[in-house]
Amino acid sequence: MAEDINISIITVCFNSAQTIAKTLESVLSQDFDGLEYVIVDGGSTDGTLEIIDRYKSRYAESTFKVISEPDEGIYDAMNKGISLARGKLIGIINSDDWYEPECFNRVWNEYQASGNKDAVFYGAMNIYRNGKLEEIIYSSHEFLREKMIAHPTCFVAKSVYETIGVFDCRYKLAADYDFLLRAYDNKVRFVGIKHILANFTRGGASASRKLEKDERKIQYRHGIHSRTEHVLRMGIYYVKESMFYIKVLIRKITKTEK
Repeated sequence: MAEDINISIITVCFNSAQTIAKTLESVLSQDFDGLEYVIVDGGSTDGTLEIIDRYKSRYAESTFKVISEPDEGIYDAMNKGISLARGKLIGIINSDDWYEPECFNRVWNEYQASGNKDAVFYGAMNIYRNGKLEEIIYSSHEFLREKMIAHPTCFVAKSVYETIGVFDCRYKLAADYDFLLRAYDNKVRFVGIKHILANFTRGGASASRKLEKDERKIQYRHGIHSRTEHVLRMGIYYVKESMFYIKVLIRKITKTEK
């Protein structure tokens, strides 16, 4: 029954055989009643689905759902998951990230204690690079218009998605930031939980730069920066991008000459 589902977790994946088992374990090993798990696969061919099937066989089909089909990008896949989710709260964890053991109980306790349950709950997050802990972050929603909070720690009331909509797929790398800004602008309540809730695997420098570009566009479209500020910030971004590729070219030339 839908009313028995307290938290729905969505994992989006594609050819994630190397990492997804850790994600699955972090979700399914939680000591929590009323959990639903929705996995949206983009049509993996590397054994990802076989790993998922080994876990799925232990759970009722009604609470462990898997769809595998082509999508239009990560946020399109997330939107599919949201449309299937029945929980009062929805969390989204990617296939190379994982939750802390007491995450769901901490979030659910805050949800139950909340006077306004149409809210976004979030917490602190470990950042890993190449398997090593790089830093721990906790960014307050009070500074959301300047800086993103940790989306893998976010649990959003389903009613919030129903009210303000889902992810805008025009943004390929930062639609989660756009969504949270829409929630903030629409006076949705944010509840910070001062515990580490999730662990995030950081990508390469190129991915970080492209994410920064998307975030700058979103800030401009939300009226955070004026047109002049936006043009200046994008100019700085393109200078940094050009310098990066010049350095790469120099390294290649130097290596060839050796």
